[in-house]
Amino acid sequence: MKLPGSEVLCFGNAIFWKRSRWQIERQWSCHGSSICAELQSRSGSWRTLVCSTKSASAYAREWEGDAVADSEIFAKLKEVHAELAKAAAKSDVSCVWCGDYGIEPQMMLRDLDSDPNLGWRTASAAMLHDDPWTSVSNHNHGKATDAILYGDGLDVLGVLGGLPTLVSQTALLQSGYPSDHLLQLAVLAYAKKGQANGDSKNSHKRESDCESDAWCSSSSSSSISTPDRPPSAPAAAAAVVND
Repeated sequence: MKLPGSEVLCFGNAIFWKRSRWQIERQWSCHGSSICAELQSRSGSWRTLVCSTKSASAYAREWEGDAVADSEIFAKLKEVHAELAKAAAKSDVSCVWCGDYGIEPQMMLRDLDSDPNLGWRTASAAMLHDDPWTSVSNHNHGKATDAILYGDGLDVLGVLGGLPTLVSQTALLQSGYPSDHLLQLAVLAYAKKGQANGDSKNSHKRESDCESDAWCSSSSSSSISTPDRPPSAPAAAAAVVND
């Protein structure tokens, strides 16, 4: 995605994966605001559809504030959601959607909670019962615009918590942190068949015959919260950094 007014500078999204654990089946650009990849585990039959998103509207919100309406941002997200639902319907995959959405995820999920329903949850809310602030940008200061969403078939094992107090953009950058968005990290696992997504009572129970598969999703934080997890639990991680 080219910077407005420039033929050289570009913004973009990226997905990184551990090649010894995952094999990429296909990847594609989605509506000029996202990149998607379908990954196959090298140690089992697990398949994961991963998407990393930040649209031009999300960038514009940071620069121009309320001049960019929520409806404009959501329209771009809805296009990506429809693409993910279409891809998921074609194959048996679990979905992970990471990004700086430009609006707070709970607002987005209220409007996406309809057919096609992929069972989206935010990893932070599932583990912490809240979506801590993630941005100190001028027009999104103190808002949780970055998140890791995961769909049916996955459970969250741990997440990074937010910083204990809200800081200014200047203070965060002067501390040596390289972005005005906090890193997001979640550890995900394939859920036992028939287990409800986000079931905290059973979130530590996993298929006993699964091996660990690592993944990770990103923007910046301080502490990590995890439930008890047996050594045999299949772990997945998804990682993305949005600037």
